[in-house]
Amino acid sequence: MGRHECLPMPLGGGFLRKRMCLLPALLFLLSGCFGSEDLLRAPRPAVQYRNLQTQIDALLANGYTYSVPAAGDDRQAVLMADLTGDGREEAVVLLRSETESMLRVFLPGDGDFTALPPVTENAESVHSVVFYDINGDGRREIIVGWQVAGRRFLSVYAIDGDALAEIFSRPFSGYTVYNMEGEGAAALILVRVDSAEQVVETVAERGGELVLTGTAYLSRGAEAVRRIRTGPLSDGSPGLYVASQYQTSEEVTDVFAFREGGPVNITANMETGVSEALVRQISVAAADINGDGILDLPRPIRLPRRPGEDESADPYYEIRWSAYDSNGLSVETARTYHSVNWYIVLPEQWPEHYAVRRSLVSVSQSVTTFSILEGGDEPVDFLKVYYVTQAAGGQPPVHGRTVLDSQDNLLVTAEIIPLKDRLARHNVGEQELKAMFHLITADWRGT
Repeated sequence: MGRHECLPMPLGGGFLRKRMCLLPALLFLLSGCFGSEDLLRAPRPAVQYRNLQTQIDALLANGYTYSVPAAGDDRQAVLMADLTGDGREEAVVLLRSETESMLRVFLPGDGDFTALPPVTENAESVHSVVFYDINGDGRREIIVGWQVAGRRFLSVYAIDGDALAEIFSRPFSGYTVYNMEGEGAAALILVRVDSAEQVVETVAERGGELVLTGTAYLSRGAEAVRRIRTGPLSDGSPGLYVASQYQTSEEVTDVFAFREGGPVNITANMETGVSEALVRQISVAAADINGDGILDLPRPIRLPRRPGEDESADPYYEIRWSAYDSNGLSVETARTYHSVNWYIVLPEQWPEHYAVRRSLVSVSQSVTTFSILEGGDEPVDFLKVYYVTQAAGGQPPVHGRTVLDSQDNLLVTAEIIPLKDRLARHNVGEQELKAMFHLITADWRGT
């Protein structure tokens, strides 16, 4: 499935698309850094791209500057992309002056580039730009997010003969393009959060035009979009996952299925209008936690405190993960414990009642201790995880511990403390612990 997400914060989302390359890099290579022998091998590209640079330089001389998108995968002011499907790459140039922003497309020709008439917008900057075939005609449209007076507006442009035509425009907070069927036309999904509404809207081709095909509401009280992700639900049907700031200090994820092309919020409570089961105070992103290709949704469960622990201290949490089907039914898929930089997937024999304490041995080493809590008995330690950031060339001794991860400047080890008698059923083996352990990498974030 093809997708591309854009949000007001730094994405990681992967997007399968045709090759795009950065024009300035090409121009650098073709601007005299080659010897005469190299230029004789490929004179036409050198002349063609120099011609393009000359046209851009003329715009820069008239008071324009490059406008680099603030978000998205393609944060360059000059992008090369095959928009027409003929195997040749057009140049898409983003510029701005003191009064306006400009989108300029240059068509490749025989030895030079031909500029289409410019599109100008009363916008301070470019939020993002992506290329996608929205209507399934084999040609990719240009999707530009404009920043206008503190708000964002999305415009979709298509090459129409010898001009660039705007074929759709709409306010947005975040957006994604989702090819639900894996081929052909895709749906443009807009998420909009403002003082009036918190909605998800789908846009698709109907009768040769891009039109709104459906609307659904986010959780009532959603304040700002944090993440957008698309992917299959547990029954294989297309799904949309939107994480939003909620009531200032919390976060909520809404899960949407699609029916007749439109979104349906399958996790919101019909009475409250909130996806209550997916509200959380700690920011943990949805993830494919068990590796089955389906996004799992986190639900933090506060762990009990150790006897005598300071009640004002920050609590620790276990994460219960669930996958949803298109009817909003969920099934628990995993339990995890997340530390600051790592997490472990808890096995079946992990105790139901346990406590965690974390201590800093030094500025470069922390120790996380897990203890069983059963009835009125004293806590029994059964696992310690040591997280050490190392100075260059310095590796602390492991003292017989199990090495969970070792890198140039990082060493994570564990001390497994065998449990005895009736508690022995909770023991975790060395190889099992290694398989359970994972370093935390960047979570899914839209850009």
